[in-house]
Amino acid sequence: LSATDAELCVRALQDITKRLNVLTLIVIHQPRKEVAQLFDRLMLLTSNPGRLAYFGTMEEATPYFELCGFAMPAQAANATDYYLDLLTPGTVQDASDVLVEAFAAKQRPGLDAEVQLELGKQGCTAQDMLRMAHENAGGGKAGKLRLGPYAVSFWSQLTMLLRRRIGLTLRNPLGLGVQVGMPIGVGLLLGIVFKGVGARDFCIQTLLFVFVVLVLLSLYGLPLLPTIIDERRIMKLETSERLYMESAHILSTLLVTVPLSLLAAIMEVLIICVFSGLPTEYWPTIFFWACLLFLVFDAVFQLCAA
Repeated sequence: LSATDAELCVRALQDITKRLNVLTLIVIHQPRKEVAQLFDRLMLLTSNPGRLAYFGTMEEATPYFELCGFAMPAQAANATDYYLDLLTPGTVQDASDVLVEAFAAKQRPGLDAEVQLELGKQGCTAQDMLRMAHENAGGGKAGKLRLGPYAVSFWSQLTMLLRRRIGLTLRNPLGLGVQVGMPIGVGLLLGIVFKGVGARDFCIQTLLFVFVVLVLLSLYGLPLLPTIIDERRIMKLETSERLYMESAHILSTLLVTVPLSLLAAIMEVLIICVFSGLPTEYWPTIFFWACLLFLVFDAVFQLCAA
């Protein structure tokens, strides 16, 4: 990152840290003065190997180095650059060994005592910390806290998934045409091919008519299989992040995609039956078996996509 981008990132992290009351650890090399002033505490390590040379606030760093005998030169524009020069072994200003020994003598005893004191205190549980973060994030107006893996209820997940699925369906004319328009077109084409076959006596054309209708319903979901596979891939990624439950995704599919496809299949069969001149008393039986066949093979294609 450039110095400007680094400053923007650190300012954003500082804002998140203050608002959510969380601890943020940042490893940064050679920050400019404006970036260094954003940190509350500073930990300085030597290189090759990494040894602790300072741990304290940013404001106390310069006086501490002066106390150790390394006052910052007047011409130094950035204190962090001066610290790095002192703590990098092999440089002209290398004072890493001296500063590590100074840390062990001046700071480590106090830090060890502070650590032991804090270890003896009863800290907050994970649930307590979640509640505090929830209240701070809500500004005193936070709603109900959910301590499970999901931030919102199942019904909220389902509502959002339904809105997204309906919006994506309406915004994709090509997909809607494949799902609804293509079956209607196929129904018109087959209706013209088998026009009047239902008004004739039972013959080979009647068997061919029934066979073609059943085969079409069986293969209805085949053109939609790539779309189903893409949706499943996205669903797996989102559920792995605990954005929603898999059951919410399945239910949204049952409420939007399946009814839409079933409606298109029924319209296809209806058009074919009208053109064929099939007596209306056979229609309920045909529609029943058509819907049953569609649902069975739709489940098979969903299983293949999974």
